[in-house]
Amino acid sequence: MLKVVLVDDEISVLNHLQAAIPWKELSMDVVCIANCGSDALTFCKNNKADILITDIRMPEMDGLTLAKEIRNSQPETQIIILSGYSDFSYAKQAIDLQVSGYSLKPIDVTDLTDTLRKAANKILKANKSNGDYLLDAIEENDVESIKSILAELSLNTDRLYLTASMNVHNIGDKLGADFTHKLGKHNYLYISNTPFSYLEAEKIIAFTKDMGGIGIYREAVKTEDLRLILDEVMSMAFQFFVNGTPTLCTGTPNPLLTEEMFGKLEESGKAPDSLKDFLTELSAANCSLLFDMKSAFRFYNKLASCKYIQAPYSPDEIIIYGYTQLLVNFKTFSEMLIKTAETIQFSSVPELKANEGSGNSFLSILKYIEKNYQEDISLKIISEEFHLNANYISQLIKSETGLTYTQYLTELRIGKAKDLLKSNSMSLAEISEAVGFNDYFYFIKKFKKAVGVTPGKYRDREKCVNFY
Repeated sequence: MLKVVLVDDEISVLNHLQAAIPWKELSMDVVCIANCGSDALTFCKNNKADILITDIRMPEMDGLTLAKEIRNSQPETQIIILSGYSDFSYAKQAIDLQVSGYSLKPIDVTDLTDTLRKAANKILKANKSNGDYLLDAIEENDVESIKSILAELSLNTDRLYLTASMNVHNIGDKLGADFTHKLGKHNYLYISNTPFSYLEAEKIIAFTKDMGGIGIYREAVKTEDLRLILDEVMSMAFQFFVNGTPTLCTGTPNPLLTEEMFGKLEESGKAPDSLKDFLTELSAANCSLLFDMKSAFRFYNKLASCKYIQAPYSPDEIIIYGYTQLLVNFKTFSEMLIKTAETIQFSSVPELKANEGSGNSFLSILKYIEKNYQEDISLKIISEEFHLNANYISQLIKSETGLTYTQYLTELRIGKAKDLLKSNSMSLAEISEAVGFNDYFYFIKKFKKAVGVTPGKYRDREKCVNFY
């Protein structure tokens, strides 16, 4: 539901607006009623307003001043001006503020309803808020909420098509998307009621200079399957990492071949020579037929935990926790195999013990994490920064905090995210990116596990302020 704020110093006008406008039909909810601009501004400072309907002449703060303040703090809010005065200067100021409508009193309900519909369409084009709630609902597999939000986005829930892109600029219009939502840095989700233009996607990839990808799920998706298929299409968008070239992906490799590679890893990992030979051989193979990004990610973490590689100290620790971190650490899957093969040691990595300088190392590492938590700082990157074994760093953090490195970093980021959710109007994807979770869905999962609710529900709970 779009959130509407009504402001007028005449109680009769406020009552008329509440009763005469078909709010439910418009998928709108009046969340604040105020009789002066200052009260409305106070509400809007603590709550997101999708639409503001305000009179011009009011005590304490007039409507144009209010509109200017709202425009500065919440530029996406649609503003509709009401006035009993037809003086052109008022209309000119309203136009300068880029308001959605300017209506004279007495209020023409039909005219104002049409203006509200136009304002709603503008909001849906931006659709940050709807996108946040949609992704929250998908993560919770709340089918009824998903259908309701899709309806607000004017999408038919019976036939949905999904596409995602990574390291490719927003291509929603070119592909014919009905809905576009930014998931993170250079990462977008597209939804449509009709199949996406495969030919247009081919053209985009053909002229893509940087490493990037588009994942298109060719079949129509049922609402109840969105969560599963969304994971698939995101993996497809990252397939360029496995292929080593800009990629348009519409499917996944044969899972039997993939599992065969995991079996070979398990067998070859029993001896350093055979492990190195296997990785060298695999690096020269056509891995696009063997792995998708999801299995490549799983393969690396299994490989990194091998006893002949710098393994993490704790069994629940991981070296790489998201697709984007693989991109930060390695250019391609083949490069990852080669560089990892170079780290193989011909005896098991011993358990490292802390020395007298461990206290100074610990404080330096914590300061580094606090300063760089917004970046993709994997355990691997920190080990290179401090010229220390990743195993040692993990052990040090575990002994001092009781948490693995990943747990410590996640708690820090979740705390920063909670602060932003309480006081910021950024989209959830923007907040995820701002605190270092470039993998948006990983952020939702970890936030819900730590806090008990999804980020969207947490923000609604924290910002729930009643005005009477």
